[in-house]
Amino acid sequence: MSHALCPWNTYAFGCVKSESSCHNYKILRVSSYYENSERYVFNFEIYELSSDSWRVLDGVTDKWRLHHSDDVVSLKGNAYWMHKDREAGHNVLLSFDFTAEVFVSFPLPDQSDDDRRDLAMSVVREEHLAVLHHNTGTFLTEMNVWLSNKIDEAKEVSWSKFLVVSFHNFKYPRYPKEMNFWVDDENKVVVTCVRDINHCDHVYIVGEDLHKHVYEVANDTWIWPCFLSYVPSLCHIPKAKEE
Repeated sequence: MSHALCPWNTYAFGCVKSESSCHNYKILRVSSYYENSERYVFNFEIYELSSDSWRVLDGVTDKWRLHHSDDVVSLKGNAYWMHKDREAGHNVLLSFDFTAEVFVSFPLPDQSDDDRRDLAMSVVREEHLAVLHHNTGTFLTEMNVWLSNKIDEAKEVSWSKFLVVSFHNFKYPRYPKEMNFWVDDENKVVVTCVRDINHCDHVYIVGEDLHKHVYEVANDTWIWPCFLSYVPSLCHIPKAKEE
């Protein structure tokens, strides 16, 4: 998978939807750089695991940009991330369909043109998208978690409010945009990971009547804490040997 690198490269992972159990996995790469220190240029490329080769994705405008700081999630073979639509003046949900190799735009919940709102996204049970957001312009005391409808063959994405979490019961994050979270929709619980203003990393389990602090550690690095998940069918983690 050797390839010349541009200053910023962002990747999204997905696959071609098929009735067969053997999917054709693909990687979308968006390379961005300044041309002559003036114009921001984006290049779009596709890597196919089946052919072990890269090719240029033609006919894509800069509107469908994927910034190096964007968080990308994969669901039902497609990639999703949140992006500021400068023409519309607010954030939108962007998706890349790896089967048709096209970009699609969807609305986010509680749309606003306020740049001070920070957003984070997660996947729930390989069926839903979850969005966490709150306003960073003032020290508000709550954040909202929204769930999408089931993401499968739906042409539209709709949202319902899942949970409101109070900041009164845990440390305010230093950079809310870097928050990570998981959603347990059956028990209506959110597990969130944040770094506070004192450079301590925290993990909380929160719900309607639950605020549990389960982890705390001081950290002076610029490597932010995050949750990671993996697909067992792609990567098997060996079990520890019993003594």
